[in-house]
Order: sequence, then structure tokens, then C-alpha cells
Amino acid sequence: MALRRLNQDSSLELLLDTICNVFGGIVLMAILIVLQMQGTLARMPTPTQQDMARSLEARKLAFEKARLAQEVADLDRQRAAFAVTSGQPDSNALSELVGRYGEFKVAIKTAGTRLSRQKTDVEKEQRTLGEAQLKKSRTDLRLRAKRQEAQVLKQQLLDLAKRPRQNIRLPHRRGAARGTARYYLIKDDKLFRAGVGGIRWIGPAYTLEDCLITPGADGTSATIKPLKTMGIGMPDAGKPLDAVLATLRGYPPRGYYCVFCVYRSDKSYQSFQRMRKAVSDLGYSYNVQAFSVADGALSVFRASYHETE
Repeated sequence: MALRRLNQDSSLELLLDTICNVFGGIVLMAILIVLQMQGTLARMPTPTQQDMARSLEARKLAFEKARLAQEVADLDRQRAAFAVTSGQPDSNALSELVGRYGEFKVAIKTAGTRLSRQKTDVEKEQRTLGEAQLKKSRTDLRLRAKRQEAQVLKQQLLDLAKRPRQNIRLPHRRGAARGTARYYLIKDDKLFRAGVGGIRWIGPAYTLEDCLITPGADGTSATIKPLKTMGIGMPDAGKPLDAVLATLRGYPPRGYYCVFCVYRSDKSYQSFQRMRKAVSDLGYSYNVQAFSVADGALSVFRASYHETE
């Protein structure tokens, strides 16, 4: 008796284990199916209202096509049954059936054509949507690159603001300047000639040697802008300034002096220091002209502009 009870308990335990394993497998498969469906739904693009309308229209056309095909099949069966039962069909009824059959075939063909066009339009819209998404991705990449570039420039500007500035002093006058002024603009490592004896303060804009002169409307101011294609390059440090000093030929130091308009940059100041020393060694007096800069042009005023003294 004890052996039978032991066998029955073991059978029940095996049955219970089997049922639990089957139920657990079913639950696990259900969880996996739900997760798979959620991932598939998350990857599916959200249909737009236009796509939904076209899909609905395509379904209507497909349903209409199926309905017409069913009617044609019914008519074919009715015609076959009528031919079998009547032997010699009525010509009028047969003609009517043939006409309706032709109409249904035309309707089916029309519905098929409309369905094909609808499918073509949907495919075209999908391609257009893909191209738009590609353009958007490229635009986002360019925008991200521009933002990074702006951040780098901003950081460089902050670093430049923290850098100690060089205190370069420009003398206003060297010696007693008498005679006629010879004008120069110094921008970075280039020297621009700006005329002799002054400029015109009234009239239209005109070119004067290496610069463009634009008189002001009231005759009390003017702008001087160096021409990009003109100017003389300053030689490297340690090399003679023969090409630059050649601009003073015909203007001896006993009757002329130099006036410099120096842009506000380290390289311009360094070029001015070399030019200042060179003209001083030749015996020229020199002045430094005050001005303001706007869009690369120098704004000067007649009241403070050095004329012939």
C-alpha cells in the first residue's frame, strides 16, 4: 500500500510540473510577442492625414473592384443557367446581359486604373517624404557643425579678451612738420599711398593713388578706403624697405613730411614702427592721423586732418 501511494504522489507531481512548465512557456511566449509588437509599432512611421485618406480611397477602390467582379461572376452564372434552362435564349435579354457585362468590364477596368494611379501617387509621396527626411538630416548636420564652429569662435573671443594687450605708443609728431604732407595708410603688412597735400572734401567719390576717397555730404568729413588690388607689401623683418621708400622719390624732406593713418592691429603697428624709423633716418618729419573705422574705411574730419602747413 505504501508503494502505491508513493507512485501516485510522484505521478501527480510530474503532472503538476508539466502543467506549470507549459503555462510558464505560454506566458513567456505571450510576453515576447507583446514586446515584439511594441517594438514593431514604435518603428512604424506615423501616417499623416493625407496618407490615411489615400489608404481609405485605395480600400474603397479595391472593395468596389471586388464587388464588380462578384457581379460579373453572378451574371456569368445567370447567363449559363439561362442558356441551359431555356435552350434558345431571348435575343433582347441576351443583348441586355451582354451590354451590362461590357459596362461592368469597363467599370472594373476604370477602377483598376484609378487604383494603379493611387498606388503610384502613394509611392511618389513616400519617395518625396524620404528625400525631405534626408534633406532635413543633412540640414541638421550642417546646423550642428555651425553651432560647434560658433562655440569655438566664442571661446577664441573669450581667450582673446583675457589675453593682455600690447601697449604700443604712437607719437603724434616728430619734429616741426613744415611743408606739404605725403599721406599713407598702413594696414597689416601693406602700405597704401593716399595722395599729397590733402584731399577734396566736396564732390563725388574718386580714386587717389591706392585709395578710394568719398567726400561727405556736408563737406566737413570724408572716408578713405584702401583698394584691395593696390598697395605695397612690407618686406619681412630685417630686409630693406627700398620698394616702400621709393614712394618718397620727388618729395624731399626739406619740403615734405609724412602723415600715417595706422589701422588698429598688432601687425599694422609693427609695420608703422618700421616705416617710422625708415623715414626718420632719411630726415623726414611725420605725423599720425586720428580716424575711426567703419566697414574697412577710415573716417576723417577736415578740422583735424593734416593739410599743408
